[in-house]
Amino acid sequence: MSIRARLILTFTLCLCVACGGIAYIAFNSARAASVKSFDELAVSQLERVDERINTFLEPGIMSARYLATLDLVCDSREKLTSYTDTTEDTPLRYGDFPAYEQAIYDEFVRVFASNDNYDLVFLANDDGQYAQAPDGLYKLAGYDPRVRPWYVEAMASTDEVTIATPYQTTTTGNLVTSIVVKTYDADNEPLGLLGIDYRLETLTSDLYARSILETGYLVVFDRNGRIIVDGHHPEYVSLPPIDYPDIRKAMAEQPDGVLDGVGERGVDEHIVLHTMESTGWKLAVVFDRSEMEASSFDLLRTILYATVAALLLSFIIVFFLARGIVRPIEQLIEASEIISSGEYGASEKTIHSLHQKLNVTGRGESKKLAQALHSMVDTLQKRIEGEAAANRAKSEFLANMSHEMRTPMNAIIGMTTIARFADTTEEKDECLGKIEAASKHLLGVINDVLDMSKIEARRFELSRALFRFDQMLQKVQTINSHRVEEKHQRFTINTDTAIPAVLLGDEQRLAQVITNLLSNAVKFTPEWGSIQLNCTLLSKADDWCVLQFEIIDTGIGISEEQQKRLFTSFEQADAGITRRYGGTGLGLAISKQIVELMQGTIWMKSELGKGSTFFFTVELDIGTEKQLSGEQPKRALEDGSFGDSMDFAGHTILLAEDVEVNKEVVCGLLKPTALTIDWAHDGAEALAMFKQDPERYEMIFMDVRMPGMDGYEATRNIRALPLAYARSIPIVAMTANVFREDIEQALAAGMNAHVGKPLNLEEVLRMLRIYLRRSQ
Repeated sequence: MSIRARLILTFTLCLCVACGGIAYIAFNSARAASVKSFDELAVSQLERVDERINTFLEPGIMSARYLATLDLVCDSREKLTSYTDTTEDTPLRYGDFPAYEQAIYDEFVRVFASNDNYDLVFLANDDGQYAQAPDGLYKLAGYDPRVRPWYVEAMASTDEVTIATPYQTTTTGNLVTSIVVKTYDADNEPLGLLGIDYRLETLTSDLYARSILETGYLVVFDRNGRIIVDGHHPEYVSLPPIDYPDIRKAMAEQPDGVLDGVGERGVDEHIVLHTMESTGWKLAVVFDRSEMEASSFDLLRTILYATVAALLLSFIIVFFLARGIVRPIEQLIEASEIISSGEYGASEKTIHSLHQKLNVTGRGESKKLAQALHSMVDTLQKRIEGEAAANRAKSEFLANMSHEMRTPMNAIIGMTTIARFADTTEEKDECLGKIEAASKHLLGVINDVLDMSKIEARRFELSRALFRFDQMLQKVQTINSHRVEEKHQRFTINTDTAIPAVLLGDEQRLAQVITNLLSNAVKFTPEWGSIQLNCTLLSKADDWCVLQFEIIDTGIGISEEQQKRLFTSFEQADAGITRRYGGTGLGLAISKQIVELMQGTIWMKSELGKGSTFFFTVELDIGTEKQLSGEQPKRALEDGSFGDSMDFAGHTILLAEDVEVNKEVVCGLLKPTALTIDWAHDGAEALAMFKQDPERYEMIFMDVRMPGMDGYEATRNIRALPLAYARSIPIVAMTANVFREDIEQALAAGMNAHVGKPLNLEEVLRMLRIYLRRSQ
């Protein structure tokens, strides 16, 4: 046999084996994927049916809960208590005061005025007392509710609300389910049951209409196996329902899940089951396996056609092996090497050259590979362009940040120079005031950048503490009042009185979001404009609530194009606006992250030239006055015996600080306190000074970043000394490392607390009042 024949035969056999294996794997994968897809679709449909049933029953459950709180239930000791007169402390009992039956009936009608699905409301106790509405409150002669299924099921259940097994009433002929609520007296003793017969015809009509794929249908069973909804035979409402042994078999073998079998239609069926948690009803969706597998058989036919075509082409391919396979592969290798080397660049010329190399003339896999590489090159080009756009945005951001930082720095340096040559104290004080304002602005810019860096590093976290909502709003108003007054703007706050007074969450971050939005509103609203802050309670549970905030201004507004970039990091709505009004462009991006961490959302509505409205929601836990008052003794203890005093004469502390100007700042700030401060240049010197005379020092302020022995190591060495006082002396970190992990690291090293730089005098004084008192 010739080499060519051998080559053709070998190539053909290999191709047949390969194509057959690929076809087998692809078909089985497609079939499994199809089954999984259908199962997921069926489960999602059943979950929506579950949700629909719960939504349908919810108004009845809520109404039953409400009516159960009224004194309309049965007194298990005597007669039916039909009404309680709130003006007199005497209950009116059924039969004794028939004139009040109309009042009770009116209350039922009021509760169910907007609900068309209830049939009647009934009351019963364990002595057999019974009444019903809305046909009027009356007792059925010779009727004992205790033998009814709804009574038995409710009494046997441990739940507060019982959804009884549906049944067809003898009075109206409607298919109903009884929603039964247990009721209790003031001593939490059971009185009886209050229930609502809830008509299911609206629900069943809706579920009949639900179609699942082309051949699927829905069947709903109650807890006793009775069919409530039969999507395959909706006419059963007026006929005896048809049984489904295949579905019952599935329910017996597997309460929830899937089962294949032959159904009552004589076809292969796929059954997916689901049990409702709230009612115990069984939901089943059934469809033909033939429909489920149709797509996989279509794929099989496609694969077979492709295999036959490949076999026919194999005889041609073998003769042009060198030119049809080797050369294209060489071209692809060259292009791949260029791509893998990363030297393709972003130029149009280089990209065009790559596409030229990928213009292979081969067929089959080489051509497909070339097309894939074409797509890869296009993707790389788009990625390069995207990275270039991101780099431009960051470059613009850095340029803006440079301006935002250099502007206050210019004011600080300039005012410092002017103060140095000022002749009067008033001129120096004015310069110092402007230096302080510029420094605070610069600190705000730096804090924004640090917040953004923590967000990008996924290290941004919230704290949790009790706070008063009105006090938080007062702080926000105080922060923004100066700028509002400067621009003669009208600023109003409207607060929903239903908002809990005490909340648990991150007060500082919530205030930061409100302040960011208010600051923007003030900035972009002209003089004599108006700004409004509305605070609304959206929803409330026992221990949490959802609040919505609206910040409305009459400012310049934002176009639709600008709104698309508004909450994006490192971008602002418009570069011209940035140059005119300033800002880092990070405030809204940071606010968005904070709001989302609080389980909320943020959005806006605006029209250019007609003002803007920003909305955001947050979810917070609810605290109590008792919990908040429990923190007052702790706060009072922290104030210490010094109260608000700044006189610490007679007390000595040790300051470990390697930068002399920082030492001068601390000593200068604390000079009015008459406190004695010993200075250590680094951690090793601080350790030596403490070991030499430990009783001299009542407290240590410890920098953490120092040459040689840092503050963490120095603290650990002090705590390890064989002295009882070494383990109790207060050590407070005084550092520019202010991230949460920095604070945790300081505490882990053995320090008692943390003070951040730049120093806040009130915070430093608070630490002295706490720890100098403890050292006495």
